[in-house]
Amino acid sequence: MELKFRATILQNGNMDAAYVEVPYDIKELFGKGRLLVNATFDGIPYRGQVVKMGTPCYIIGVTRQIRRQIGKSFGDTVEVVLQERDSEEAPLWKCPKCGKTFQKKGQSHFCGEKPENIDAYIQCQDPDKQEALQHIRQILRSALPEAEERISWSMPTYWKKHNILHFAASKGHIGLYHHTLRRNSRTTRPIRGRSVSLTAGLMTR
Repeated sequence: MELKFRATILQNGNMDAAYVEVPYDIKELFGKGRLLVNATFDGIPYRGQVVKMGTPCYIIGVTRQIRRQIGKSFGDTVEVVLQERDSEEAPLWKCPKCGKTFQKKGQSHFCGEKPENIDAYIQCQDPDKQEALQHIRQILRSALPEAEERISWSMPTYWKKHNILHFAASKGHIGLYHHTLRRNSRTTRPIRGRSVSLTAGLMTR
């Protein structure tokens, strides 16, 4: 089913965000409260969804990029066409070197077999990163003298009863990834924590 209508581009509060109201009862027409659609705004294609976001009627967002392409902004009228699309997942990106698959195209990862130890991991990295990786390793050894060095998640890891900290080289930075412990009535287990990026020797959170 294809829906066509003209609508005014509305601003979302004081933000640089916009939407148009959809003059149809989506649940009555399609039997669902959220509709994935292939849309066009003045002929410019867009993949989005029609929903109710605390609004009295259904809406669909109009991105900044779309507004730039059609040369329109808040208060302008736009021609909208909506067509339901399948809820298929986006295809995974496959690394051409190692064959691993990821949601994000070009995802940075360790490309190859799992290294046996941290020395092997560092030797596999680009020469311009090896010195920085060795420096980080020395710092972590001093800070965590009782922790065991091992490879986990294909990354250098410091372990003492659980994974404490990983570090890894990416294309433009070296990342640190620490674990915290989640406690409940049945188990205590490590979970992935936030990352810290090091670029040119500087640490930023």
